[in-house]
Amino acid sequence: MPFEGMDADLIDSFGEAAMGNPLPILYSDTSEPEEIDGIVSQTAGPEDIVPGSVTRLFIRLADLTTAPVRKDTVQVRGAQFSIERIDADDIGGAELLLRGK
Repeated sequence: MPFEGMDADLIDSFGEAAMGNPLPILYSDTSEPEEIDGIVSQTAGPEDIVPGSVTRLFIRLADLTTAPVRKDTVQVRGAQFSIERIDADDIGGAELLLRGK
């Protein structure tokens, strides 16, 4: 597959951890919290009832020991967000749609 590994290269180069901002994720079950890396986007989309109300986080699922689920919490640049939707792709990436808490 020609795009295999592209997610990893993009996240390693442009992710929050590359900029010194790893992202804590707190699971709603009893799993231990962990830090993840991903690319944050606050561009408007069809889910936005109010422009800017949805933040998107692109991650590699293989980077996590526990799969994220709806209502888990992610901290982005000091603000806490709840995972509202998880859109996984065919090559191990996922876009998390986040709403502020």
